Amino acid sequence: MYTALGQNQWALDAATAFDRNSDTFPRGNTHWFRDWWSPLRTETGGSAQVMVRYFELLAEHIPRGANTHYLRDLTWGEYVHFTSGAAGGDVSDLARRAFGRPRWWTRELARAQAEFPAITH
Repeated sequence: MYTALGQNQWALDAATAFDRNSDTFPRGNTHWFRDWWSPLRTETGGSAQVMVRYFELLAEHIPRGANTHYLRDLTWGEYVHFTSGAAGGDVSDLARRAFGRPRWWTRELARAQAEFPAITH
């Protein structure tokens, strides 16, 4: 956001602060900003556009209830598959570097690719 507004120093300051943050989800010491969002932006041409396309894909493919909430959560495989489609390229290696990859995530990704073949990357 700060970069889009031309506030480059604010963007650098925010990135420095966010780079230090870690979470326990999906595993301990996960650095979402540093290891996922920042590379997603730099390696795919912009995380804002990727997120717009990601939510468009969700709206197109995941059923929602009357209150517009999604009827179920995504699996990690679906998350990576939809993000790959939104990014226009396979982000599974980036996800592996950022979050690790238990064997069951690999099965979930294969299942997501089979269940949502219209999402290409």
